[in-house]
Amino acid sequence: MNHPDFEASKEGVLRKDDVRRCLISLNLAPERSEVPSILSTIDPLNTGFVEFVPFLSYAAIAIHSKEDGSDEDMEDDDYQVESNAEEVNAGYQLFTHGGPGPITIGHLRRIAKELREDVPDDVLRDMILEANGGVRNQGKDVGGVTLEEFESVMRRAGLSFG
Repeated sequence: MNHPDFEASKEGVLRKDDVRRCLISLNLAPERSEVPSILSTIDPLNTGFVEFVPFLSYAAIAIHSKEDGSDEDMEDDDYQVESNAEEVNAGYQLFTHGGPGPITIGHLRRIAKELREDVPDDVLRDMILEANGGVRNQGKDVGGVTLEEFESVMRRAGLSFG
């Protein structure tokens, strides 16, 4: 079974059955009951595949939440929207290594290396172009992903925030 956007390649996506195992390997083991909710966030169209950017975004936010010890459940929707906005900003900061951004191909290389993933530069470039709407700067430079574009990716993944 192939993802329609990745028929000729097995790179750039995780099978949904591998998401929990990958999170466990990152020391982010979700309860089995949490997996459907996670998948609905990072694979909102239920394709059975999770693209690398939404997975990394989710993992970055989960790592940040874990480090802050902020994994208690909050039922107040306003608080959750504000909390999601803070987590999206924190996730962005994880990608940019605390810098102002934008997220560059170098940032994605660093994260892939930290996750011990061998991701070719052409896949990383495609990820940036997908996130920034295909906007190219000059020559072969694919540009970067601004905070606003990162927020847009997270909205498309189903996260709500202010």
